[in-house]
Amino acid sequence: MTNNIVANAKSIATEAHSGQFRKYDGQPYIVHPTRVVELLSKKTDNPVIIAAAWAHDVLEDTNYSRVKMLELIGPQAYLLVLELTNPSKDLKGAPRATRKLIDRMHLANVSIEAKLIKLCDRLDNVLDLATSNAEPDFKKLYKAETEALMPVFQFENIDVEYQDLLAKALKDL
Repeated sequence: MTNNIVANAKSIATEAHSGQFRKYDGQPYIVHPTRVVELLSKKTDNPVIIAAAWAHDVLEDTNYSRVKMLELIGPQAYLLVLELTNPSKDLKGAPRATRKLIDRMHLANVSIEAKLIKLCDRLDNVLDLATSNAEPDFKKLYKAETEALMPVFQFENIDVEYQDLLAKALKDL
């Protein structure tokens, strides 16, 4: 199954995000997980981690079947996707600051593999926002939220190169 989980996860992400577009540049959403996987692939060739990176936003942003995902990518990659799924996604009525605090507290307690994927995810989002037409107030908010996440990555000493890239990208945001 390990040989197929990356291909299966890519198919899941492509299918689940079909018809979705990035908010600030209008590109098909699948470009985001593709770039996250490209970043991550420079750090690991572990198929479980790569598969989870492909599918990292699927449960959070789509109605894709959890059972089907589990069957296609296996329990290890599926559990990583669960770790990457913000627990506040079902608290849409709560204030954004409260939701982000809940998500940050959750992320502080996930595996180092999930944190590495999240670091690549956040790096891609910040790089994308830096060149986008997003409102300056949103860029400022996203920058502050990302800066609040930095200790989660530094505590585990996760990939210093990507931490540095993210810190530099935040200065440009």
